[in-house]
Amino acid sequence: MGVGMRYQHMLFAVVLTASALMGDAPQKHLIAVAVAGAALAALAVMWVTRPAIPRNITSYGLMAFLASIAISLPVALSNGTTVFDWAFRAAAPLALMGVFFLAPLETEEDEAAVLKIILAACVAWAALSFWQLSSHVDLLWSYRWTALSNNLIVPFNLVAIAVLLFGRKLVSQRMTWLLLLIFGLLTVGGGYRSHIAIIVGLLAAFAVSLPFVAEYRRRAVPVVLIAGLAIAPFYASGMLDQNMKVGEHEEKIVAKNPPAPKAPPVTKAPPAAIVKVEAGIPWLRKFLGSRDGSRVLEIEYAYRNFMESPLVGKGLAFPIPSEIHFYNDLDYLHRLEAANGKTYPYVYMMHNFPASIAMTMGLLGLASLGVFFIGLLSHALRGGATAAPAFAAIAAICVFSLISAAWTLPQFSLLIGGLAAVVSQRRGRQRNDNKAGIEKTDKQPLGDRHDLFSSGDVR
Repeated sequence: MGVGMRYQHMLFAVVLTASALMGDAPQKHLIAVAVAGAALAALAVMWVTRPAIPRNITSYGLMAFLASIAISLPVALSNGTTVFDWAFRAAAPLALMGVFFLAPLETEEDEAAVLKIILAACVAWAALSFWQLSSHVDLLWSYRWTALSNNLIVPFNLVAIAVLLFGRKLVSQRMTWLLLLIFGLLTVGGGYRSHIAIIVGLLAAFAVSLPFVAEYRRRAVPVVLIAGLAIAPFYASGMLDQNMKVGEHEEKIVAKNPPAPKAPPVTKAPPAAIVKVEAGIPWLRKFLGSRDGSRVLEIEYAYRNFMESPLVGKGLAFPIPSEIHFYNDLDYLHRLEAANGKTYPYVYMMHNFPASIAMTMGLLGLASLGVFFIGLLSHALRGGATAAPAFAAIAAICVFSLISAAWTLPQFSLLIGGLAAVVSQRRGRQRNDNKAGIEKTDKQPLGDRHDLFSSGDVR
């Protein structure tokens, strides 16, 4: 590994680790944001000196998606969204997927190194989560941990468990078991049902792969034991059976530290956004359920706006009425407004990534993103040892984005971009090497990888 590549690995590690320390509110962690931004800028400068764009369907899809982000600016302005809101609430976080092009990958050895960097960032996230939980030790067995540490909502645990389950020889066996237990405890303790369901899905996929991968078979018994150890303390304490409410703990925090009474200021309503919650769309309700809920109403709201502008959508950062976003918990919205001394008539996030892209970027955004993920699947199916854990982690994050607004955080895009680079940015010269009768080694530099657009045999 050359000196330049070592520096790139260091900078990439700084970007990912700093992002893990931003929590669920990056605007409150400006030092971490500044450090990550400086390291990312340095990576970009190094890339400019030797630009390399992979010639595959994944990179073409991502470039089209980044172009769609730029196209959404005039669309957003025409719908009353400000440049500030467009840039900082939506465009900038999504554009961080472009780290895909900056990931330091020249050899197959680099792929494992990038996965280790991502895993190290997950460990930093776990350390921050435990640090936040340490100030609420007396409440650890009374409330789900997401009520005590908002950092647990950011899906680094899903990435870590996927990488540890499906990765091969990334860390020692003892370290693998220890980390699986740590992230398992944070997942079960967090009580985020979607996280737990996704981990169950990863374990099911792991079980299905046992007949095909000998190394997975050797891990089967330890994985089962670790899952039992992660669940046991919460089952014994009764936490798994409790219907824990985040609001209850927040009320206790507010009661201990009551905010000074302030008169909520009058906030200007956003253009073309505040509307009365309308009756459900019949065909959507067949799939989403008949009961009103914030997530169902958000999807219906997105669908209506998508139908008004199906090609390019309404532009990024198109506002969503708070009466829809907080439909199931208006009391929490009122407490939030009282605590902060301001009103929130609208928000800029939705608990469904595809629905939000459809509403804000239309078919242009959906199609480019679809090409990106189709390319990832194609490469994963014929990838090497690092492709499986990286793709499993991407799948876990994407499933989570169907019911969570965490995709609006910069960490989401950085993780997707870095993992996608591992899956598809390998530049293997399989066809050329085969013709020349050259045997490729793990440390041999890789050429342009063939993809779905290439001619000839694709392995």
